[in-house]
Amino acid sequence: MDPDHVPSHQQTASSVPADYEAWRKARWDEIAGPNGKAKVVANGRVTARDAHVIPGVPGQWRITEAGALTVSAAAADSVTVNGEAVNGTAEVSSGSSLTFSGDRVGFAGGAGGFYGVVVMDHEALARSGLSGIDTYPYDPAWVCEGEYRAAPGGSPDRRGPPDDPPQHGSHLGTRRPRCLHQRH
Repeated sequence: MDPDHVPSHQQTASSVPADYEAWRKARWDEIAGPNGKAKVVANGRVTARDAHVIPGVPGQWRITEAGALTVSAAAADSVTVNGEAVNGTAEVSSGSSLTFSGDRVGFAGGAGGFYGVVVMDHEALARSGLSGIDTYPYDPAWVCEGEYRAAPGGSPDRRGPPDDPPQHGSHLGTRRPRCLHQRH
């Protein structure tokens, strides 16, 4: 048995690197934290001057001739932008906080006629039953070290080993992973 390798089933919490545990916690926070992805119940892009309805979100969203995002809603729709109730049409600047009926919250981001609206329901996580992200036990034999170098000129290019042809449209730059331990 390799003295530097401890089988997964024999590992203790102290044999799992702290940075790995920190990454797992950050990943869970990304999914279930205050603005976690599991809480997103609607999102949409607004890129046209014509009225756009985002499914599950009240109001009509559009881009002005100047490239600003607006929402048109009646008071009964319970839409607020930065704490101000909308009854008519309101400008929604990038970074605006939004609230909707049913304790849903959201935000808008973008500029120059290209915006996104994301709506979250903080109870969605509990309703989903999601309680964690399944993983295999930590095993140093599966640890790979990698290096990322941006592609010249920012062209979309992903290259693996030197004999691997570029695959356009996947990643910018070059990745060259190297596993630290080999399985036999």
